[in-house]
Amino acid sequence: MNCPSCKKEVAADSYFCLWCSRFLPAPEIGIKAGLFSRWVAWVIDPLLAFLLWGVAVTVLASFAPELGALGAIVFPLGYSLWFLVLFGEGLTPGKKLLGLQVVHHQTGEIPGFITMFLREIVGRFLSGLFFGLGYFWAIIDKNAQAWHDKLAGTVVVKTGKNRLAATFLVMAVAVPAVCGIGVVLSTTFREGSFPSSGSSQGTVPSTSPFSTHRKDDQINNGSQSSRSTRSSQPLSTSDGGGTSSRAQTSSRVGSRPMDRERRYAAEKGQPVEEIPGEAVAIREQTRADFSKEQPTPIRTEDQWANRRGQAIELSLRWLASHQNPEGYWDADGFSAMCPSGDRCDGPAGRVKIDEEGVDRQNAGKNADSGITALALLAFLGGGYTHEEGMYADQIDRSLSWMIRQQRSNGDLGGQATHFERMYCHAIATYALAAAVSIAHDPASQGRLLEPLRRAVAYSLDNQNPDGGWRYTSGQSSDMSVFGWQLIALRCAEVAGVSISDSAKAKMVQFLKDRSLGQNRGLAGYRLVGGQPQPESESMTAAAFFGKQMLGITRENPSCTEASNYLVQRLPRPSRHNLYYWYFGTLAMNQYGGDQWRQWNEALHDAIIPAQRQTGHAAGSWDPLPPWGEYGGRIFSTAESTLCLEVSNQYLPVYKVGRN
Repeated sequence: MNCPSCKKEVAADSYFCLWCSRFLPAPEIGIKAGLFSRWVAWVIDPLLAFLLWGVAVTVLASFAPELGALGAIVFPLGYSLWFLVLFGEGLTPGKKLLGLQVVHHQTGEIPGFITMFLREIVGRFLSGLFFGLGYFWAIIDKNAQAWHDKLAGTVVVKTGKNRLAATFLVMAVAVPAVCGIGVVLSTTFREGSFPSSGSSQGTVPSTSPFSTHRKDDQINNGSQSSRSTRSSQPLSTSDGGGTSSRAQTSSRVGSRPMDRERRYAAEKGQPVEEIPGEAVAIREQTRADFSKEQPTPIRTEDQWANRRGQAIELSLRWLASHQNPEGYWDADGFSAMCPSGDRCDGPAGRVKIDEEGVDRQNAGKNADSGITALALLAFLGGGYTHEEGMYADQIDRSLSWMIRQQRSNGDLGGQATHFERMYCHAIATYALAAAVSIAHDPASQGRLLEPLRRAVAYSLDNQNPDGGWRYTSGQSSDMSVFGWQLIALRCAEVAGVSISDSAKAKMVQFLKDRSLGQNRGLAGYRLVGGQPQPESESMTAAAFFGKQMLGITRENPSCTEASNYLVQRLPRPSRHNLYYWYFGTLAMNQYGGDQWRQWNEALHDAIIPAQRQTGHAAGSWDPLPPWGEYGGRIFSTAESTLCLEVSNQYLPVYKVGRN
């Protein structure tokens, strides 16, 4: 036969012309592949991997997110294995689809795995140097060899039918169809697992255990005691959505926590106590709120309210995934629950010396009891209980851990140190009382009430003569610790634990003594040299809510001054302060009206967009100053969630001061 290029005679079985150094079109091997088809095959390799990976992950994730995550890891391994198999045949996925073959440039034989590895890995790296000069070299080379071909001694030839058009046609139909099936399956699965339910808003009786201090002049000097009491009609708590939907929880299979508590009560011989007065009314109303399903009214703000609900559920999912198996949340070690390579940052206790030069001893690092209590409150505030539902196990384990680590004197502070100990105890007492107050099964009292009584006794034993609390007993009290202690004691009273009149009177007196402003509606942090520090937004919010818990009327000038002060300092991302935002939300929700609407809208705009949406941290909030560096990511996430949950009114203490 003759060479088609130089016309010289060559051997019939030759693949290479010795006269002009060109390849011959051997019938069983094929002719040289064009540069365009080779470049298309090079593009197809990563594109095909990406498309198939996306389809696989979408379909698997439609059944369960865990399967999607598993597919994201396993599929690349399988594709890589297929790639290696084709390597041994002198192919890549793109070349196989276009009917191309890599052969030895002299013998026409299929190269081995080592040659293909040298060509595809080492050679392509060299070809990519100098802006891909090695690839463009094939344009000027007489045998259309790129640098990686020359390194491996190979050439690409056509061996079969081009399947590119048919492949893309199939993928154009199959990929959208598979993705559509995945979306349908995902929607069906989620709707089946999380059926929506309506929500309710109940009214609360106007009677108050604090009625002996209900007159305005008991709290504010110079106030008019003759003002009429508030109407029995509750203030509007609508935040725009009016009501909020809560995922309807399903009963747990097998032994439920309430069954364990019945057995516990029977074994211990502990009676179920009757809770009189306002506590019964509030608890019964709350239980009705949990169980009744009411139609959700059509409102223009429904979409906005749904954003809040989605943010809460995403947050609770993140919190549940970072709970220690023993039941607590580790303030500075929660990242141990994260997968390797995608750990959440933001441990607690990152401040040694604060901006004023005070040694804070890395406060928050050992605050597991307080952080656990905040996380527990986030679940309870979302409408979940330890008795039933999708988070019953998480809540039940956290309650068990809190009870186990309580000291004999009632202290729930755990391993917390000087600066955070009294905070942790107060917040843990608050969480324990909240769990009791929303329990459906009276047998739960046998397990939770006695630890709650001891915790309340510890708080009252450490109440200072001035009526408040600070880091340790005997110090001049501050409004910050006082705010948490008051809400804990008020919630405990709703749960059925009595608080002495003398303790209440001292709390009222503390608020009177620390009130500032023209109408005594403002408050500062503490006394310095016997004089109160200037008013601040955080302390004003804590004092405002405290007065509401003690029965002050909405029409009191003190409330007007406080609400105007807060509404002029609405939540803003540039002024991040979760302590202020939580107590401000509690107070403004109690106050109601247009000012509550302004506050709540600003709060949502400040909190919801800041929630993490990607990675393992999705659902959490970054631990921003001033308090995130102390409390860490668990604190920031739980506290942000609590702020969003206030308008849901699931915790009975949120309703106490509404009349």
